[in-house]
Amino acid sequence: MLGEKHLAISSLACAAFGITMLFLLNEAIEPRELSVREINESLVGERVSVAGRVDWALEKDNFILFTLNDGAKIKAIKFSPSWEERGLAGKGSYVTVVGKVQLYKNEIEIVAEEIRQW
Repeated sequence: MLGEKHLAISSLACAAFGITMLFLLNEAIEPRELSVREINESLVGERVSVAGRVDWALEKDNFILFTLNDGAKIKAIKFSPSWEERGLAGKGSYVTVVGKVQLYKNEIEIVAEEIRQW
């Protein structure tokens, strides 16, 4: 009887710990919402979320390269975009880009994981 009670308490404690860890991990994984002006070399490798207007776009078979403008400009690239993302990233569109900041040829850009309607 005591063994089953101990097992039940241990199981509940482990479940509570697991749920707490998942919550904390989710908070750590959420991208930082920033303006283009706030993105700099110190953020290389970090996930960010940036919203703005697409000023220029180049669409190829396996990627879309575009410039995002919220008063300042930054290049973004999305590899293997979905059909929906292709439609969203047209010139003049307002989008939110979630992705990682990287340096490419000494310029800061965002490698998009997701393109959403703003």
